[in-house]
Amino acid sequence: MEKEIYDTRKEEQKQKSGKEQEGAAAVLLDELPEGCIGKIVSLTTPADACRVSCVSTTVRSAAASDYVWYNFLPIDYQAILSRSADPDFSSLSFSSKKQLFSYLSDNPILIDEGKKDGAYGFDYHPTEVSLVLGDDEICSKSVVLNPMNEGMPRHFWHWDEPDYIVTNYSTLSRPKERADGWLEIEIGDFFNRYGDDEMEMKVMEVKAGAPKSGFILQGIEIRPKAG
Repeated sequence: MEKEIYDTRKEEQKQKSGKEQEGAAAVLLDELPEGCIGKIVSLTTPADACRVSCVSTTVRSAAASDYVWYNFLPIDYQAILSRSADPDFSSLSFSSKKQLFSYLSDNPILIDEGKKDGAYGFDYHPTEVSLVLGDDEICSKSVVLNPMNEGMPRHFWHWDEPDYIVTNYSTLSRPKERADGWLEIEIGDFFNRYGDDEMEMKVMEVKAGAPKSGFILQGIEIRPKAG
């Protein structure tokens, strides 16, 4: 009986100690300068910034600041927005960078009248694209838009010079330019016999093995091969 009472008290002390440590951590975060909190949040993601807003009033204010949401927008977002194909977009006004980010997330805009002669992200680095049907990957290949480009990037969206340039292009799929000016690459083909599986298409970095980012994808079109 004495042992059971001892164990119960020991467990209560552990729980109390854990709560005290959590409280101390929360107080410590809340005591940081708002600018410091904003810097930390800006290094996360928009979803994380929304989640952390629930911690306290101070953190909420920092997470909603223009400094944080400016870092979530493209570095040249003003130049991009000035090229919007929507004539009504220029008349819109936004009270904060967060509001602008939220609007663009729900209302994507076309730029350069919906026509482009290139895209950011594929020019130098080969990219892995694949088709997944159900749990099985059925097709995978490497693609590159402009491997032989030795001059200036076709668009100023290239923020940094590439770490490496591919020299063996024989196995890479090349794009075809469509009538509307967009570049098109065939990912592969698949056969869904019963039509009841989910189809997943993904673009991956070849070097890092992470999801590809930093380019504009107008859409994915699935076409029948015959019939």
